Amino acid sequence: MLVDFQSLLLFFLVCHASSIAEILGPVNLIHFTKRKEPKIIFIFDNDTAGVKAINRCKRVAKPNLRLMKLPNLEEFQKFQTLGPNGQTEENINNRAVSIELFLDLSSKNGKKPEIRWTSYDEQMGQYQGELISKDKYTKMFIEAYNKRETNYALEKLTILLNNILEEAKHFL
Repeated sequence: MLVDFQSLLLFFLVCHASSIAEILGPVNLIHFTKRKEPKIIFIFDNDTAGVKAINRCKRVAKPNLRLMKLPNLEEFQKFQTLGPNGQTEENINNRAVSIELFLDLSSKNGKKPEIRWTSYDEQMGQYQGELISKDKYTKMFIEAYNKRETNYALEKLTILLNNILEEAKHFL
């Protein structure tokens, strides 16, 4: 199967699931799908809020639904962060990985991408983080897509898509 990775990611960026989840709430997303029973894969950010939401949804999930979070990647184990302890390298898997981190984060100005720890979740016992200037990386992706650039790094997007396809196999 031939997949246009950039079009697929553009769809994810435009229809960012967290926006829907914020409106309906993660458990209400599950209830919303009960009537027609379509086969749906809910993809959560691999961050504090996403891990918390997926744990809540697991309690009410149905067989027609698959729940997954963005995959852990080795390069996220030592990632530049900025927070209460100053500037450090930390493992951001399960704490600050959003879909934007699967974009090409190389920068023409040489500045490394960085996560800012924003809020502490008492229940999870950890901070929630966010990619600084994530809109910049999204715009760079859309520009590369519109210009049909061939040097855009798709390796992480390929890993993500393979994870989604692996999850979809459960419906076969």
